[in-house]
Amino acid sequence: MRSMDEVLRICCTHPLYRSACDLRERDLLGPAGLTMAAYRRLCPGFDEKAEHFLAISEPDRVIGCVMLVPDSAHFGRLAQMVVDRDFQRRGIGRALVKALTARALCELGMSAVCCHARREAYPFYQRMGWCFDSEEFEEAGIPHRKMRIDADAGGQTGIGAR
Repeated sequence: MRSMDEVLRICCTHPLYRSACDLRERDLLGPAGLTMAAYRRLCPGFDEKAEHFLAISEPDRVIGCVMLVPDSAHFGRLAQMVVDRDFQRRGIGRALVKALTARALCELGMSAVCCHARREAYPFYQRMGWCFDSEEFEEAGIPHRKMRIDADAGGQTGIGAR
């Protein structure tokens, strides 16, 4: 099975958006007890204001996705990050975060990007130069911490330390 062919930046009207929603529902929302319909009720308009980054493999197969949601002209939020279970640990998440942070910090000129990271994802983000920005809290019944990467702290590439 091949890994990833490319990362695309799309909006909600793109033909692959539905496949990204299916992946989010199956591997991210479902395990937390949510459906896409319930998510949309909880966060109306969230997807529509976001830029969606998709990792694509084979002919138009979405194997990972993440959203960049602008909180203001200077700050963005990484949200709804998920990689298909069959494709994890192949650098796909890293490529998605790198594309998102390059867009936010370099192209859009944002000062920082933050996210609510699950406990098991802390090391992933730390290896990419993200730092903690809160104490641990519970979200959807799962321990999280707010993490961020700043443009002036080496965040231009989204790569950080290895």
